[in-house]
Amino acid sequence: MAIREENNNNEFLGYDENIGGGGSGGTGRGNDYFEVDDSDGSGGLDNTPVNTYVFTITANLEGFTTTVNGDVQPTPQSVRITKDSLINKPKKIEVTKTGYTAQECYVISMADDDTPIIERGTDKLGLNQKIVIAQKYQGDTLVGPPLPLLGGTAYLIFTLNEAVVLDEPTIEKITFNISGDAAVAPVSIRKNGSTELEFFPSIGSTSYEDKSGTMFRVMSADPLLYRITNMVISKNGNVVTELIAEPNESLQSKITLSTTTEVTINTENVQEPISQLNPIISLVKDEERRYNINTKAGVPLLIQRNSDVKAITLIIGDDVMEFDELGDDNIIGITIPETSFKKIGKYEVKLFPFSFQDYEDSIREEEEEEIIITPTKDEPVIVEEEEETKDDTPEEVFNPYKQTGGGSTGGSRGSGNRQGPLGGGNTEPIFRGDDTGNVGSLDNFENYR
Repeated sequence: MAIREENNNNEFLGYDENIGGGGSGGTGRGNDYFEVDDSDGSGGLDNTPVNTYVFTITANLEGFTTTVNGDVQPTPQSVRITKDSLINKPKKIEVTKTGYTAQECYVISMADDDTPIIERGTDKLGLNQKIVIAQKYQGDTLVGPPLPLLGGTAYLIFTLNEAVVLDEPTIEKITFNISGDAAVAPVSIRKNGSTELEFFPSIGSTSYEDKSGTMFRVMSADPLLYRITNMVISKNGNVVTELIAEPNESLQSKITLSTTTEVTINTENVQEPISQLNPIISLVKDEERRYNINTKAGVPLLIQRNSDVKAITLIIGDDVMEFDELGDDNIIGITIPETSFKKIGKYEVKLFPFSFQDYEDSIREEEEEEIIITPTKDEPVIVEEEEETKDDTPEEVFNPYKQTGGGSTGGSRGSGNRQGPLGGGNTEPIFRGDDTGNVGSLDNFENYR
């Protein structure tokens, strides 16, 4: 309790010089402050200098102890204080009793009137003119103004109340046993749900001590990088709870500390998802082409592709060819062999930006409905004259699938090693021939991806 050690208040506001009782022969302010002995009927006023003050201590309960500045007094019902003992330090009077507390205390001090006390031998000049005052405190709050003590005796009244004893919180131990392959701490623990009290135990065993009732929230430090797969909570050596995560799930738990607790946590790193490929191809030149069967040479095609294209499947008539040594360039060339052109006429060519075998492997588990593409062109016909070139703009149609491995289908095949599957589309070149039987043309390109 903070008590002011100095008193610079020289004005006693509201002071009634008949505080001792005046003509009533009783008490002045009674239980609100203190009582002055007025047995001589003087009203508490006396011009005779007082060097010793006697305070009678009263309380609502017996068996109390009285202290002055913390020193126990031999007689709890009476305290004597000399004026010269107040020169250097005030006196604080309190009462105590086991199981009880007092709401008030009294501070007896010498008023500071800026007049010095001069010591001359054993005499202290100016001491008799000094005024001694009493101040009552309730807790840390001053009750009323300081009041002067003009007589030699007074009664100090105390009230003792039963003390409220607060149970001290017990300290308990909690241990976190964390396993996993993470390079850094994979588990986050928040104390009492506060982000400001978050900590990250290292992999291994770490122990903490805290107050009983403290709540710990256990979760992944970063769900995108780590997940908690298993958690076992034991108290006093006995397993209380065991949690097991579902696939792709990370566990969380709230633990309230009430006794010795051990938490075993298993973690694993989250694998990065495999991105789905989206292969796209298109012909660099999609205008009409003519082919002379007598040249015995193949028909070259120049194809533009994105980086997801690892193989190209070509279908012409009954022939199915796969080209999978494509190199690293975005624009590549493949050749339709002359053996695919057995007669004069119009040929339909389809291109797919993946291996058929790989595509079949990726969808083998589920049977899909057959996709029927209705032709938008007229039926192939043999023409006698060179026809006008048609400008058919390639149209891209998304054909997603997941990569599962290499493969191929039958028919004629381009050379090279097959690489993984890629979803995509096709191109439909059409060959035209004239009545000489020597020339064919290629048009009607449609792109699929």
